[in-house]
Amino acid sequence: MASPSAPSVPPALARFIARCDAVDAIDIRVVLAAAGATPNEDRSPDKWKLPSGSNLWIKKNTQGWKDLNTDIGGQGAMRLVAHLLGLSASEPRPALKWLETRFLKDGVIVAEALPTSGAAAVEDTTGHGFRPPPRMDLALDDVRHYLTHDRAIPPSLVESEIASGRVYATRRRADLEDNLSEWQAHCVFSSSGAAELRSVVKDGFKGTAGGSACDSSGYRVPAATRVSERLMGLVEASVDALSYRAIFPGRLAFSTNGAGRYLLQLRLTLECLDSGYGVRVALDADPAGDLGSQHLFNAIYVAQAVSRRLGIDPQEAEDWLMTRALEVTPTPSPHHLFFGLGRPWSQTAPCYEVAQDAVSTKEVWRPSGAEAPLQIPVRIARPVGPFKAGQSFDLPVTAHGYAFVTQKMNIRRDRPVGVKDWNEVLCMLGSAYVRDYEDAAANDFRRLPDLPPDLAAMRQSSTLAQPAPARSPSP
Repeated sequence: MASPSAPSVPPALARFIARCDAVDAIDIRVVLAAAGATPNEDRSPDKWKLPSGSNLWIKKNTQGWKDLNTDIGGQGAMRLVAHLLGLSASEPRPALKWLETRFLKDGVIVAEALPTSGAAAVEDTTGHGFRPPPRMDLALDDVRHYLTHDRAIPPSLVESEIASGRVYATRRRADLEDNLSEWQAHCVFSSSGAAELRSVVKDGFKGTAGGSACDSSGYRVPAATRVSERLMGLVEASVDALSYRAIFPGRLAFSTNGAGRYLLQLRLTLECLDSGYGVRVALDADPAGDLGSQHLFNAIYVAQAVSRRLGIDPQEAEDWLMTRALEVTPTPSPHHLFFGLGRPWSQTAPCYEVAQDAVSTKEVWRPSGAEAPLQIPVRIARPVGPFKAGQSFDLPVTAHGYAFVTQKMNIRRDRPVGVKDWNEVLCMLGSAYVRDYEDAAANDFRRLPDLPPDLAAMRQSSTLAQPAPARSPSP
């Protein structure tokens, strides 16, 4: 007796499967480049930086990948693009459309991405126009609980941000183990050109919405008008902006969504100086935060020093820095990280050299035994003014110049003490501080909530500083 034949696959479905199989085999490294990801993150050829800020690892010589920030992984180009678009792998059509638009030419899959523009571009959210995540008010209670309970943000501050529309709720699908997924509530911190998302679930997704202009926009929390200190605090994550504003109600808090947003941080600082505001560089208390803070200080110091030496308007030197004609990136040696680390001022500092750790074999910085004057390394990337491309020099940092930037221009480092970030600081203050904040807020901040001595000193520093000048050159 003949065995029954296998059921035939409908032709349309067979064609769809064939299309998916074809694009799924595209090298995921080429796909990542087309999506705007950056290779060789942390000097590792198998690690990429996604547009969302997440780090993605690729299994060598395979199509396997894993998002190290969300612990989500998969195989092949289809599942990767679904992850980049914030979709579940069970929804293949958007990923298929994204890939075919970029890699299908005359019915054949090509090895390199095709140019896309206008109507030819896929209607996605990854680097081709910012689209805010949809508002889903059914998840708003989850967001409120997350911010007030898990993150210790005072309820009145949360409600004012929700009322302003800068904070709202959405839901997105999250991949779980065993090819399962679920819809999770996410808190959205929005601005005109970007949005940061945080899952309300512990260890859930955190990153930016596709197409976010993270280098030109960020989440901001305005100061309480009655007690405005005319200061802006630059922080990394949006939840840190809320936390910093809760600790210092009189300060505008701005999240740059990471420590490495140098040009955004510099532009904001210059705009604040133009408006008579001071700046508190409140990036995280970790190597990345210290490096980012020093980078910003270097730019401000070099602009003042170069404009004075050349007899030009400081804004011209600032333009050279904003266009990166002048590069002032510090090396991660502790010798070059001296801005606002809590050490007494000294004209010299110990020098460090790169050595190999005997146990981990990693490169580490170790004291060389020598001391040298503080300096800022300056490199000329392209010709401007009297400088030629390729030139480099070390600019000495004087006590007078350091005081001019930190005192006269009122640019200082607010570095969290004992913990990494400002949300951790707020959580350590506990529920007693939240109650004190709510009482002060209910009375229009006629008094400020009490702070422990280290934070009170940071708040007091604003009243001791001179008003920030509108970018006048250093005397």
